[in-house]
Amino acid sequence: MAAGRAAALSYKSWRDFAAGYILGRCLHFDDEEFGNWYTDMVDVHRVLMPDPESPWLTVSFR
Repeated sequence: MAAGRAAALSYKSWRDFAAGYILGRCLHFDDEEFGNWYTDMVDVHRVLMPDPESPWLTVSFR
């Protein structure tokens, strides 16, 4: 819950938070390129965003 509150101070939604998280991981772990970390995280994002039971849809962002 504390992490969610902190994220809400910097992002408008879970979708925006996820995009920032994915880009941050890519820049950190993929030597500032869009390699495997990027494609793996985008796959996770695509699974979680439309899933009606996803915490990104069931946990209020605000």
